[in-house]
Amino acid sequence: MAVGTATLVLDMKMSEAFDWSDDATIVREALWDHYMESNGHNTDQTVAAMKPYLSMSDSEVRTKAEALLKKITEDKKSRREQAIVHSDFLIG
Repeated sequence: MAVGTATLVLDMKMSEAFDWSDDATIVREALWDHYMESNGHNTDQTVAAMKPYLSMSDSEVRTKAEALLKKITEDKKSRREQAIVHSDFLIG
């Protein structure tokens, strides 16, 4: 696939692309947000990190994005659960 050609997975909602997700965020946006947060909101570095996805096959995008985004989603869920337990402890 040529650079600059969008893949279907990149343009899908996470909930459509991955059976484990109920997130309506577009996969491309979720990846962009992750890379922006991980590199201190440096746009040039984020563009460089995203560029390889444009030349990957759909199955490669799915595999790489799922590995990254599933871990992020699980980490966020775990932190939310810990916060709920902590707040229940403080209230109760």
